[in-house]
Amino acid sequence: MTTPTFPSPLSGRFVAIGATVCLLSGLGANVKAVEVPGLRVYPSQVQLDSPESSSQVLVFGRSSDGNSVDVTRQATFQVSEADIIQISSIGRVIPLKEGRVEVSVNWNGKSSTVAVEVNGISSPPAVSFHHDVIPILSKAGCNSGGCHGKAEGQNGFKLSVFGYDPPADHEALVNSGRGRRVFPSAPENSLLLRKATAVAPHGGGRKIEPDSRWDRLLQRWIREGMSLDPPSTKPLSGIVVEPSEVTLEELGTQQLRVSAIDANGALRCVTSETDFHSNNDAIAGVDRQGLVAATAVPGEAAILVRYLGHVGVCRVTRPNGSSDLSRPSESNFIDRLVWDKLNRLHLIPSSVADDASFMRRAFVDTIGTL
Repeated sequence: MTTPTFPSPLSGRFVAIGATVCLLSGLGANVKAVEVPGLRVYPSQVQLDSPESSSQVLVFGRSSDGNSVDVTRQATFQVSEADIIQISSIGRVIPLKEGRVEVSVNWNGKSSTVAVEVNGISSPPAVSFHHDVIPILSKAGCNSGGCHGKAEGQNGFKLSVFGYDPPADHEALVNSGRGRRVFPSAPENSLLLRKATAVAPHGGGRKIEPDSRWDRLLQRWIREGMSLDPPSTKPLSGIVVEPSEVTLEELGTQQLRVSAIDANGALRCVTSETDFHSNNDAIAGVDRQGLVAATAVPGEAAILVRYLGHVGVCRVTRPNGSSDLSRPSESNFIDRLVWDKLNRLHLIPSSVADDASFMRRAFVDTIGTL
């Protein structure tokens, strides 16, 4: 298994986390992964700046054969002060109150620490309709083509597909339908939330869990006045998927982390609000939390990652077997690329074709006939 690689948001180059501390710098962002022998934790520092924020921690261990493997769900997490943050068994950190705390990450007798700082709980920044509300509607599927995002909407309520038109969505939520979808004096009783949490009958079923982070954030947006971001609000520069490339053994897993890059180059973890899709579930699938799971079928798959109109990819290789194969001789640069791919997938190449076979294959492939 190869070491997972992480992209630099500035240059697009890949930086392997093999040193004691790996620095990922770009557009003003400094992101580090800290390593002790046999254990790597990423990121080494987490900052949470609102009551509804969250951050995904990735943990990599060293297997018995020396390969790097994702052990995020096998690791245990211990918090020095449990009243400041919570961290789930999948490595998701959520804030409880302001303060600083250290998280001890333990796996297979090895230990490392992650520093967490929580701000903005007592005086949180205003909820951004574009950067906070739209991602929830997208992840919940409210603005998908099969729900309120289709051309005619659903039951009189229409949203733009995947939130491409925030002003129109804001108008639909706040003013359309005689303003009956939001209730500023009692946000928890807003029709928007009663339907989404299935407190009131909803044809699409429950999309948001009651009293969840999403529920509380939407309530806060309504309580703050349901404002639309000013025209001067700068869009995101892009997203970073970590790791961007991974090799998994049979039934192996890999947790993904997604960060949004704002106009100033700062990174913010948005894994919880990101959509994940696999282009080949027969080789590797992915769940709503960003956990990639390989099957017994060898091959390659691409995990499509989508957030606020930005798209990233994690490329998954599922080799056939566990040992490298002897390379055939190379006649040209195309052979080198093909042998590299076959070696990565551990596939035995076919024997050299004679001229007649080559001509037959070339004609069938290009014009569909002999």
